[in-house]
Amino acid sequence: MRKKIYKFGHKIAIICAMLLHEFCYYNPFWSEVLKVNPAAINSNFLPFLMLTQNPAASSGASNANESDATANSSSSSSSESSAPQSLGFSSPQFRMIPGVSVNYVPSVTGTADSWSLSPSLPNGLTFNTADGSISGTPDTAYLTSGYPSTTFTITATNSAGSKSATFQLQVLASGDKVWTVINGVSGGDTTAGTNSMKYDATCNCLYIAGVTSTNLDGQTRPSTGSNSSGYLSKYDLNGNRIWTRLFGTSGAVNTSVEGLVTDSSGNIYLTGGAGIGNFNGINITVANNWPFTAGYIIKYDANGNVLWTTSSSPSVLHYYSGIVIANSGNVVVAGTVVAGSIDGMTGSSSSDQSAIIQEFNPNTGARISGQIIPGSTSPARGTDAMGLSKDSSGNIYASIATRTSTRCGDDTVNWRPALFRFNSSLGYINCTFIPTGAYSSFAFGATTTTAGESYLSGYVSNPSTFDSIPSIGSTDGFVTKFDNSGTKQWTRRIGVSGGFTSILSVEYESAEDMLYFTGITDGNINGIVLGGTKDMFIAKYDTSGNQVWLKIQGMQGDSLGGNLGDRTSIAFDASKTMYSFSNTNGTVSGITNPANPNRGLFLVRNVR
Repeated sequence: MRKKIYKFGHKIAIICAMLLHEFCYYNPFWSEVLKVNPAAINSNFLPFLMLTQNPAASSGASNANESDATANSSSSSSSESSAPQSLGFSSPQFRMIPGVSVNYVPSVTGTADSWSLSPSLPNGLTFNTADGSISGTPDTAYLTSGYPSTTFTITATNSAGSKSATFQLQVLASGDKVWTVINGVSGGDTTAGTNSMKYDATCNCLYIAGVTSTNLDGQTRPSTGSNSSGYLSKYDLNGNRIWTRLFGTSGAVNTSVEGLVTDSSGNIYLTGGAGIGNFNGINITVANNWPFTAGYIIKYDANGNVLWTTSSSPSVLHYYSGIVIANSGNVVVAGTVVAGSIDGMTGSSSSDQSAIIQEFNPNTGARISGQIIPGSTSPARGTDAMGLSKDSSGNIYASIATRTSTRCGDDTVNWRPALFRFNSSLGYINCTFIPTGAYSSFAFGATTTTAGESYLSGYVSNPSTFDSIPSIGSTDGFVTKFDNSGTKQWTRRIGVSGGFTSILSVEYESAEDMLYFTGITDGNINGIVLGGTKDMFIAKYDTSGNQVWLKIQGMQGDSLGGNLGDRTSIAFDASKTMYSFSNTNGTVSGITNPANPNRGLFLVRNVR
């Protein structure tokens, strides 16, 4: 019927266009039949006159509008005849971080004319009654005590009825866990390297490294038997593994992983020691006197491709540990040589060892320069380097254990932890030791503020006085602060009565001006009762040495107990969270360990 009216109206349109256009086009009936806009016709009369003489074009336009109207009518009819269905969010539970924005949009089958939510949302969040979305930024005041997990009910409504669904919402407090992941394979150990985890801003991801005595994540290890190969894994910030790479010397020899760093282009560098044989194409010929093998550096790109591998002295007994990217872009590593000399640098006699700081070209892996910290020869008393950091001026800071009187030691058999300072050209500036008792102590972690204030962390072995602080357990952890001239400021000793505690990783977080560290303990620490034989702990301190909090990560069922073989690492992202990394043969936060009864790696994300 409409088409007949249209044909008739088309003839009328020509007459109206020439004679009575104002009457026809402002007449409600004809403007509806002809589908015209009176205002548009009044200002575009000539184009419309041409259009009315082309029935095919007008007919197509009319049919399109007719279909849309039918579709709209059908949709409206459908929404009126049935209530909304299948309402929900992408997750039944949301765990939010204070100060980090969110936007949660519900999905619903059918249409919803309005939305409601109960109870009221935490401060900083808003509910959109037009589309049901929840958005905003949880108030940072929740960092103190959080907002408890609460059941919320969301309801979508139209003229035919409503549909409701429930979900959980929680705002985490500082130190609370966001997630935990465990990885490994039964039949072999997969363990964490020392200070071997970094957040990389170029990919907004994490890199972790360590060693494994089994094939891992579909990758085949080059070592055989119970010997370990190195691994490098990339994770997103939700704990999903992206890829893993295995590397090492082929055959029945071990590889160690002692350090990891990334550069501004997203490349990854690893350090450690490689045993005799073919290591990534390099022929390692040093005697296989584990753990002092030949030091190596491997460079990977963000896709896990090896760009180069280097060992400047593959026949010399040494290893590399700490690693940083210098302000120049060069790669700087800390390590120890046992053979007395390396790369033209002469150190202690072969009966002891010497700390070394080496600089390498980031594009080729070629050695540029180095510095050796020799010890005394009679008696043979040396130095041993572990952690490495830098300040904004490019100065280098190293955690070095020493027992030579020429470099902060006392020429006894006992090792003293000390902070060593070098300029950007690796020139030695000074060292400051931490007074120890009659037993050895070692520093593994090192971190520095942009202004040059430094912190060392490590452990005090046996019940000896350390920096005038009496012992707590059989082995205690410590953190010591130094000012920008290397003068010691304070020491904090942490332990459990009669038990073992170590602190191998420490990091300064500049945005908060706070200090974080992580370690292992086998006793109830800071009043917290462990659920197993040992646990990993993380701690937050202000820069004056006051504890803000200390948390355990929830290990259970570990049968190995605390020991110095348990390495730890810590890292921060740009989303107000932190990550800690270690290993266990038990569970963590109730998550099953696929490597049990062997050790598997675990990774935990916490709110800062």
